[in-house]
Amino acid sequence: MTTYNTGNPLGSAAAKDLYDNAENLDHLTNDMANETWPDRLGRPRKTWYGIEKNANQAILNYGYITKDSFEDGSTLSTANECLRWKSNGEYYRWDGNFPKVVPPGSTPDSTGGVQKGAWVGVGDASLRADLKKEEGAGLVGYQPGMDYPYGSVGAYLNASYAMLPTVNIANYSSLKEAIAAIPSGGTVYVPAARYESGKWNVNADSMNVDNIRILGERAPTWNSTLTRLIGGSVIAGRFIAWANNLTVENIGFDNGRDYINSKYPGADTTTASHPEGNTWDAFVYGAPSTGLEQKNGLVLRNIIGLMYNSQALGHAVLTEGYSHGRLDNVTGIGGSHGVIIKASDVVATGIFAYCQSENGLIIKADGSSNCGNVFVHDFTYAYKPRNTSPWFEPAYAKHGVDIDPNARTFNGPVYIGSVHTSGAVWGVHGAGLMPLADVHIVNIVADGLADNNAIVGEYAFIIDGNNSSSRIRIDHVRASNCKRGIYLNQPTENPSAQLSIGRCEGVNITNAMITALAFARIFIDQVEGTTVGSLYFMTTYAKIYVGSERYSIITKSKFQMDGGSTGPSLTLGWNSASSENEQYEFSLKNYRASVRGFMQVGSGATANIVSLPAALQPVSPGGRYTALMLGSTGFVNSHISVTDHIRVQDGTLPAGTQFVSLSGLEWDY
Repeated sequence: MTTYNTGNPLGSAAAKDLYDNAENLDHLTNDMANETWPDRLGRPRKTWYGIEKNANQAILNYGYITKDSFEDGSTLSTANECLRWKSNGEYYRWDGNFPKVVPPGSTPDSTGGVQKGAWVGVGDASLRADLKKEEGAGLVGYQPGMDYPYGSVGAYLNASYAMLPTVNIANYSSLKEAIAAIPSGGTVYVPAARYESGKWNVNADSMNVDNIRILGERAPTWNSTLTRLIGGSVIAGRFIAWANNLTVENIGFDNGRDYINSKYPGADTTTASHPEGNTWDAFVYGAPSTGLEQKNGLVLRNIIGLMYNSQALGHAVLTEGYSHGRLDNVTGIGGSHGVIIKASDVVATGIFAYCQSENGLIIKADGSSNCGNVFVHDFTYAYKPRNTSPWFEPAYAKHGVDIDPNARTFNGPVYIGSVHTSGAVWGVHGAGLMPLADVHIVNIVADGLADNNAIVGEYAFIIDGNNSSSRIRIDHVRASNCKRGIYLNQPTENPSAQLSIGRCEGVNITNAMITALAFARIFIDQVEGTTVGSLYFMTTYAKIYVGSERYSIITKSKFQMDGGSTGPSLTLGWNSASSENEQYEFSLKNYRASVRGFMQVGSGATANIVSLPAALQPVSPGGRYTALMLGSTGFVNSHISVTDHIRVQDGTLPAGTQFVSLSGLEWDY
């Protein structure tokens, strides 16, 4: 746009119009960015740059005139002339000013470079050369090891890369028959429809072909009453496998009510065995017997296992007896157990469980499998899936998560990023026949509220003391609507045994928020309680160490101890002074016991001010602490000693004592 833009007619000799004309001429001849520029009267005009570009495109539309060569030397005069570089066979056109003189012995780089405004490749020699490279397939968006939809170029390249055949389950009577058609391995493609699994038995007739991939067109979902899986690739009936390098993607395994009632009318799934033996599982990857060598390489992605109801015997998705596994977006609905990981070196993300009677997620080592180096990114348990009205009354799982070194110790750590449980009786449970060690959970959110708003949750996190435990770490736990929050029972004395928690929150806890039994040691950086029965419950030899505490509304007493004791308590005759003075409080902070308060001597008072339970008595009894006392002669400095009591001096209350300050009193216990 011109500067003055007077709008005067053609032929105007006004100075402003002459200035605008000069400005327009400058753009029309020298502008190398705009293909058009408005004239003095606002009409768009082609710049010389725009005219050249249109002319070059018109020339290019007639095709290229090829010439030789960079090595021999040449001169290019028009935009549709291109020069060959003999060393790679590629042709290049010149994108700059003409004529372009290329001396003998030249290369594209030595005469301007390959870039905008210089040489531009117009052949496919460089593309063909790049495609021959090791990473060449990436030029068309393909990456080996990634998953591609059936029928795509990526899927074809995957199949070619693996050199394994692909069969379509629609051409066979069952999944079992389709796999039998590829005895050396390959892919079974499962279109979006329902197909029979076939008859399998974990002890005698499981799928044992290595290198099988079962690929669904799309993952299904469940109907609102949880009677069947719908809307995707569904295998109807139990599937049992144990083989190396099994991959299953976008599949629902339906052992729900509709299928069971049609296939096995009148079957009892709650107490009787499956007609083909064992339990009524939906998906099983497991060893036929104990003591066998572990398999390698299980991948489950976008998988659902549906059981008959909450009481059906078996597992929605059972994986055991392998190492090097990957589970992504795996959901178990119904049954005794939801999703089970009994394996080593496993990464799992997006694990969901609903409607189980026993366990939502199990991480376990037993006679069938080692277990360790298990990384679960996130897990969610709920009483039922959202927006469903199950045909049965769902159970509240005994354990949202069960971490169980049963017949074997874990052979590596267990790491869980996030646990959310809603309606589990025990949110996270850890215990087994073998010692439990090296478990790290980043975040636990456990809500024990039932569907009818009753409290069914007993514990957010519990280790119930079947065996010793050590090096258990929780970064954050939030317990709500539970009878208790954290519970640790350590049956034997073990200095290294401990549970450490970064931040522990409790909301609406009817009993103790944190419980330590026997020889338990619990370390918590920050405690926050709102509407709790008690903050702490400790037995004689148990310890709870706290960095800081904050609370409101304690409905019982802050401390509960063995034998129904309410913990540290003022003895007869001792009370807090008037409300404008510091009131008595016994706290756990800085990982020590702490007392404060300006205490008043009353009738019957002795030198013993506070009675201490064994769990809170000092490590080195009898230590002396300076204290301010007010007697008949005024304020004096005296001392306090701490043994089984907090007492004035060494047990003698000076005559005339009226007040004693306990503020700043702390000790190790």
